This record gives sequence, structure tokens and C-alpha cells, in this order.
Amino acid sequence: MQLQSRCALALLVFSSPAWADCDAKVSGHVTDAASGDPVAGARVEVGAASAVSTDDGLFVVRGVCPGPAELHVHHLEYAGFSRAVEVPADHVDIALTVDECAVVVEAPAFSDRDPHARTTVEGEALERSRGQDLGEVLSTVPGVTLLRTSGDATRPMVRGQYGRRLLILFDGMRHESQKWGADHAPEVDPFSADAISVVRGAAGVRYGPDAIGGVILVDPPPLRRDAGVGGRVDVVGVSNGGRGIGAFRLDGSDGHGLGVRIEGDLAKGSSLSAPDYVLGNTASQTLNGAVTLGWTRDGLELEAGFRHHAFDAGICYCVRASSPDELRAALEAGTPPNAALWKTDRTIDRPRQEVTHDLLYAKAKAYVGIGTLEATFNTQLNHRQELEQVRDTVEGPQYDFTLRTHTLDVGLLHDSVHLGSLATLEGTVGGVAQLQDNLFEGLPLVPNHRAASAGAYVAERLSLGHTLVEAGARVDHQHRDTYLTDEAFFRHVGRGTLDADTCTDTGVARRCPGDWSAATVTLGGIWHDAQERVELRLDLSSASRFPNGDELFLNGAAPTQPVYGLGDPGLRTETTWGAAPTLGVHLPGVRGEISAYGNWIDDYIAFGPVLGPDGTPAVDVTVRGSFPRYAFTQTNAVFAGLEGQVEVEATRWVTASLTGAMVRAAERGTGAYLPLVPADRASLTVRVNPPHLGTFDGASVGASVDAVARQDRWDAGTDLGPPPDGYVLLGASASLPVDLDTEHLRFGVEVANLLNARVRSYTSLLRYFADDPGREIRVRAGMDF
Repeated sequence: MQLQSRCALALLVFSSPAWADCDAKVSGHVTDAASGDPVAGARVEVGAASAVSTDDGLFVVRGVCPGPAELHVHHLEYAGFSRAVEVPADHVDIALTVDECAVVVEAPAFSDRDPHARTTVEGEALERSRGQDLGEVLSTVPGVTLLRTSGDATRPMVRGQYGRRLLILFDGMRHESQKWGADHAPEVDPFSADAISVVRGAAGVRYGPDAIGGVILVDPPPLRRDAGVGGRVDVVGVSNGGRGIGAFRLDGSDGHGLGVRIEGDLAKGSSLSAPDYVLGNTASQTLNGAVTLGWTRDGLELEAGFRHHAFDAGICYCVRASSPDELRAALEAGTPPNAALWKTDRTIDRPRQEVTHDLLYAKAKAYVGIGTLEATFNTQLNHRQELEQVRDTVEGPQYDFTLRTHTLDVGLLHDSVHLGSLATLEGTVGGVAQLQDNLFEGLPLVPNHRAASAGAYVAERLSLGHTLVEAGARVDHQHRDTYLTDEAFFRHVGRGTLDADTCTDTGVARRCPGDWSAATVTLGGIWHDAQERVELRLDLSSASRFPNGDELFLNGAAPTQPVYGLGDPGLRTETTWGAAPTLGVHLPGVRGEISAYGNWIDDYIAFGPVLGPDGTPAVDVTVRGSFPRYAFTQTNAVFAGLEGQVEVEATRWVTASLTGAMVRAAERGTGAYLPLVPADRASLTVRVNPPHLGTFDGASVGASVDAVARQDRWDAGTDLGPPPDGYVLLGASASLPVDLDTEHLRFGVEVANLLNARVRSYTSLLRYFADDPGREIRVRAGMDF
């Protein structure tokens, strides 16, 4: 964001008389004259009527009198624009240029009017992450940590929340997949992203109950509008695991509203290595492909696309034990017992996971007289197969799950309502409907279910000078029929977790109905000074989440869930009450943000070890091995924490960035610590950007120090073993852009765990059995054309 003092502040505005038949319109797009990118937030005035351009640059000015008129455009970052138009008029293309005589004063990229704490990874920061999965890309964001089991799959954790409490949206669409396994990485392609944002804290008014812990927004770049063809190519090599990655994106447009994008990438690697040994059977392969079509005409925008993701990965041999004694030995050993036998190999052996995810969608956006109406329908098919270590005579997967989801989302962003000369009211109202089927074959774990959900929301924002107030509410309801086999049904009845009269015998299975409702309300505000040097945000919210099918009926263990998990059909709706103030500052040479939060959670659904008669974690012995017994339980909990980031410009070409986060979580009343809460952490990065390099402008080198404390807030009764020691890791990076006549080349190298230190992360189930992967060197090269 930039503030500019203008050379000319006065613009002559011609207005047409307010005739009774002034019902014509003027529509078009606002773009940047240099880049061709859409410009959002431009106010377009025609006579006495006006409209503001959307994120796609679209504007529709309604209520204009027919005949000749003057059109004027105002935007904080661009010079004023005027032209004569004949009303009505469509396809008015406006190209804005930066005011050449402006005095530029840098200001922070503040929250884009979001009361939540929000961080976006884009530009050079996103470029440096090429070749990493979604969790690794976001690991530099304050308050985000990684959840890892084994191999080449990670999950992001936001303020100690993950999986069922953390919603991921790709291009505005909810990502639906299996979430019962600790090793279930999101099937999202970071190469497709132009920006990835993390909204920390409950954001359920717009996004639904799954967003009780936060939202991850993955936004692809807009389709090309100007005639021609362009794109990018990336190649990445990773030392640890010998991974090779290739990616491409091709964009084309006829210049008359039709745009097309074809993209894809392939990654393949061998077994990863800890500093002193190979992590056997952690090879992987990932394939992504997508096609997108878009069409714009007369203020109507249509888009359709198909995306395919395929992930095939081994699960470390080390995450397994055949007896309780072997399990205890593995927990106590510093090195996996058979590590010396494991070799670097590209073969993906059992145990392994094979996952595909397909997304087919259609979108429409149009102005409907009172605002912009947007509708999206998508169908997702998530197919997960898991293969255990078995005799050579056994073929195929032992677990096979198909999750089918159909979602319709409709929202109306109403026209801005001007309340006097200073206040503006804007908002949105919408609804969502979803139908989801879960089907399994093979060994039972999470039963079949069919769920029908519906939700409705409304949110309004009042802008008044330097202050913005936002309020919203949402209600959701879900009916779910779960179908249990007789074995699973009587197992729950025998445990006392299910009343036999609750379910109906259909002759094929036991149908167990369930209904849940959730309500979300939020009140937030933003204030900033006239120079936008200081910003205060406050988010007050209450949100509810109904339990997932796995939390209710999980029964068993799987390769990606290396514990014997037990669900509880009696779980109730979980409700959180939260407050989160955020302070942002942007002073000469210094900018930063710090957020605090406190969440009081009623009926918090926790997943942790079950204690045996002797007070130690219980172990279930099955024909497939020995597994620690975990169960879902409910308690009243409190989560609180502090996170922030500050960047200091030491000189014109040296910057230092410090990031830190801490989370505290415990049961209310007893004070008992909750499991799997991230330890305190801090990271310092120093980057040098030499100036005046001509063709190589933008080159940089950097060094980093990441420090993670030991998690001393834990209870022996809720963990299989003591937390690992804290650690300090060093890193380094370098980037070299090269601007040629028609192409832009990018080269870079990043080194993580530079000294190859032995590390075990508290938020990783791998820590019970082996060290985290060691030193990693990523070398990347790319080209824009």
C-alpha cells in the first residue's frame, strides 16, 4: 500500500440531472497500464452515480442517465483519470498510471480491512518456497507450526489447531479430504498459488464451522485478459531425498474476454535421511494438473476448471512395533533399531499411502441491480488407499476410502451505502449447501456416512474515517447418517459409548442418525491513524463446530494413524469464545505486528493417550502389531498466546526480520496441560539486497537462525514419552533474478538445517521413533515469459 501527495487535487466532475428514467449503466474493467493487472478499490464516477472496482477490476455503475457524460476514476495509488462516455456503455476499459509527480511515502500492507490477524505469503517470499508443500510454505508465518508423522507429508498447525479446526480454501472453495490421519497432508498445489494467506483465529461467519481455528486461503493468479500467450516454468532440485521437481503454467487470451490456463507439476524423490541414518521407505511422488477456462462479457464473469492431484508416498518403516516391549524399546531408543539396514531407495514399499483428489467446479459472477452476485458449484472426489506391511501373497490396500463432496455457495456483495459524506456501509449475505458421502472398503476404521449440511450468513462493515466496524452472524446445521457394521456397532455398545436404541438395523448395516447445529457471531474493528503508521485491530467472536465422523466413530489403526484410535458417538458440539487484539506499526525503517489471543472453549474435543490400570499409556495388541491406545474425549479448555513479527531496515540494503510465537493450552479447572501444543519458538532472518545491479536488480543473500524451546508444559498421562529437547537451526539462502528483453529468469538456493543437527519436533509423531530429516539444500531455477 502507498500514500501519495498529488500534484493536482482538484478534478472537475460533471453530473447529469437526476431524471426519473436514469436507469442505464456503465461497466468495464480497471487495470494497471504497466502490468495489465486488475486494479481493485478504484472509485468510478459517472454523473452522480459511482461504483468501486472489485478484486478482478470489474466495475458496474448503475442508475446513470442516458446520453453523453463524463467518467472519472479515483484511486490512492494512481493518477486521476477522466474520459467522455456515451451512456449506456459496456466494455469501458480503463488503464491507470502511477502519478509521475507523486511524492511516495511507504506504508505497511495492513490487513485489507480484516479485523483478524492475517499474514500473506507472496512475491519473493513465495518464490523462495518453491518445491515445498503447503505446510512448509507457511511455516515462516507467525503462529504456524508443522505437524509431521513421517516421510514427505506435513500439515500446517495454526495457534495449536490443525485438521478439523483449520479450513483450507483454494480459489474460494473449501478443500474437502480425509482428516483422521496425522500423516494426511492437504492435497493442495502451492505452485498454483499467486498468494497464500493465513487468517488466524475463528473466521466461521464467512467460511463455516471448520474455520474455528483459522483459515488458509490459497489464491491463484487471475486469468490473462490481454491478447497473447505467456506463462512460467520452474525446476527445483532437493538434496535430501534426491527430489526433482518440474512445474509449468501456460496462460492465453484472445483479448475479447476468453482466457485459458493449463498447468501442472511433477515431483519425485527417494528416501529422506536424518543426520545419521536413512529414514527407510520415505520415497514419494506427487503429480498435479489443472485446466481453467474463463469468459468475461457485459459485466458477467464465468469460470470453470478441473484439477487433479495424485500423491504416492511410503511411510517410514520405523513407525511400527510388533509387541508392547518393542514399542517401549522404540520410544526409548535414540536411533531406530533397524536403521543400519535401510538404504536410500526410490522404491515406495509398504506401508504406503496412495491418494488422489479431483476438483471440478464452475463459477459465475454478475451485477444484479443491488450488488454483485457470485455463485460457485464444485464436486470433489478424494480417494485414499493405505497399504500395510503384509505377507507377499496379499495384494491391494487394506484401507480404501472414497469421499465425495458436492457444494453450492452463493453470496451477494451489496452495493456500498453512503451514510452522509464520511460513512460507508458494505456487506455480504449468502448461503452454502453441501452433500457428502464417505465410503470405505477393506478393514473398517471410519464408517460409511452421508451428511447433508446447510448454512446462512450475513456480515456488514461500517467505514467511518479512520475506523471500521464489522459485525456478522452465521448458522449451520448438519444431518448425518452413519452406517455401522454389526462388529463396529456392538463394539461401541460394549464400550458403553453408544446406546443400542440409537441406531436402526437396515438389514445391511446399522443406521445411526445425528443432527448438529452451530452458530457463529463476530464483532471486530480496525482503527488507524491518518498516515497509516499505526493500526489497531480487535476481533471478538464465538464459534461452534460439530464433531466429525472420525471423532465419533473411529475404531482402529492405520499406517497414517499409527495409534489405535477410539471415537465417541456421544461427543457434543464444541464452542469457542475468543478475543484477539492486534497492533500493527509502520515507522521509518521499522514495521511490525503483534497479536495476542485468548480462547475459552466449551466441550473441547481432545485426542490423546488412554491410561492403563498402572497409570501408564495403554497399548492395544492386534494381529497387525502393537499400538498406543488413543481416544477422543471432551473437556473445557483455554488457549492463549502471543505471536508477532518485526522487520528492521538497518540500511537501504540490509534488513532483519524477527518472528516469534508462544501458545498456552490447558483444561479449565484442573489446569492439566493439553497434548500436542507447539513449544515456544523464534526466528531471526537477515537479508542483504545489494542496490543498483542493473540486470540483476533484486538479488539477495540471507541467513537465518530458528530457535525452538523444549515443551515443558506437558503431563505424563497425556503423552507416550517426555518431550524432545529444544534446538537451534541455521539456514542460508540466495536469490538472483535476471531480466532479459522478453523473459524474466529466476535462480535461487535455500539451505535448511545448515549444520545437519539432530532434531525431534514436539508436534511430530515421528519423534517417538526417529529424528526429523536432516540438512536440505534446494536449488531452483525459473523463467517467466
